[in-house]
Amino acid sequence: MPEHLQPDDVLKAARKEQGAPFYLFYGPGEFRMERVLVTLRTLLVPEAVRDLNLEVLYGDEKIGEKHIEPEGIINRASSVPFLAPRRLIILRRTESFTAEQLEKFLPYLEKPSPSTCLI
Repeated sequence: MPEHLQPDDVLKAARKEQGAPFYLFYGPGEFRMERVLVTLRTLLVPEAVRDLNLEVLYGDEKIGEKHIEPEGIINRASSVPFLAPRRLIILRRTESFTAEQLEKFLPYLEKPSPSTCLI
């Protein structure tokens, strides 16, 4: 797979059910990225089970008194989808993670769950 995909390439693969288990969206085209995310939600997670298989998380989000940790995100990404073939996890504000925290994602990214798409 090429290192740099264009948004149309990502959507084309998702329509063919050949999407990757993770993507890193970056760059100045924020509006275009949002449009791709909306389309991916529709393609990857059926509306009937979307509440159970779609999570939007924020790197600077607090759960109780603690900030969300990479291990918690990895655990969610490793879990099996509920009544659907795939689950989608959208992680925003990753810039709030330290370099050490970001490194904790590497083992998961080397062997990602085939039933989860982590963006």
